[in-house]
Amino acid sequence: MAYTLTETEKHDAAQFFNEFDGDLLQIVQHVFSDMGEKGSSVKGRALRKYLAEEGLKYSPKKGHSNKTYTLSDQEKMFLKKNYNATMTKKEASRLLWPKETDKMSGFFRSEKYLALCKYIGEAFAGVDAGDMAEGKTYVPPQVVNTLVKLVNKVNKGNLDPDKLTTAHKKCIDRLSCYLNSPRFIQQINSYLSIDDRVLFESEYVKTTWDKPDLTADEINLYVNVCIDYINIKLVERQRQKLNRLFEEAEDSNDMHMRLTEMLKMRCDEYDKCTSRIDKLISKLNGDRKKRIEQRQQSNASVLVLVETFQEDKERKRMIAISELKAKKVEAEVNRLEGMDDWKARILGVGKEDVI
Repeated sequence: MAYTLTETEKHDAAQFFNEFDGDLLQIVQHVFSDMGEKGSSVKGRALRKYLAEEGLKYSPKKGHSNKTYTLSDQEKMFLKKNYNATMTKKEASRLLWPKETDKMSGFFRSEKYLALCKYIGEAFAGVDAGDMAEGKTYVPPQVVNTLVKLVNKVNKGNLDPDKLTTAHKKCIDRLSCYLNSPRFIQQINSYLSIDDRVLFESEYVKTTWDKPDLTADEINLYVNVCIDYINIKLVERQRQKLNRLFEEAEDSNDMHMRLTEMLKMRCDEYDKCTSRIDKLISKLNGDRKKRIEQRQQSNASVLVLVETFQEDKERKRMIAISELKAKKVEAEVNRLEGMDDWKARILGVGKEDVI
């Protein structure tokens, strides 16, 4: 079935023909906003036919444009005004080219995005060198004193490492295991900001340290909870940044529309994060509560058995004491019986009388 180009696609074809110097592959991919599209596909053949009808001679064998994309002065000024260490390159590109980043599959492999990354790398070379943890591997604390200090810090507590109760010692030992969890270490090392790592570790310690009975699945779920805590922080920071840009946009309707769409996306993302946290916390608390109740029931059954055993043991002990006393009495009687007859007659008693 033949494909028919829309008027918008025809207009874009002419524009991209000039931009990419007749490179068919680049024209096809940008017109249809799909980096996987080819000139031999149904859409690609329709585009080739249109270009031929318009007398535009394309080059089918280039594979990519001979000229790389160059940021305009306006785009560079926008980045200089709005880019900072808290913004990723993808966020900057979404703000600069919202339509292309939303609709074009594979945009982050395009010449435009590569040009933006190159420019940011050159123009903002030292902007993020201060509080970044890139290249630094997280090492979980192993010493009890350090672990207790960390717990006191996140909970504003006053545990004394030298005076820990048995229950607290168990919690600290298990916390050490939780902090050495492969999933936790992998996730915390994925954060490039030191602040994000500190927040992630603090929330993780705060939610797990007093739960020494967590399963491996529950540990992973708590990692997910802490991931969403970081996401909320990042989304809120982006919202504040977008609000500031919205106020500075003045009378630019196009910029207002871009920022409004991005603000809506960030608000939706914020709501999703908080919803996921609530559901995960409810699930984790509910599952652990059931497990503790089952354990208490099991412990109660064991207690009944122990009490029954102790009662039976006490009963046997009393019987043994009674038997021992009876043996002592019998031994004493036998001793008396071995005395001379005249002593027995003086006493006026016989063995049967004593027993």
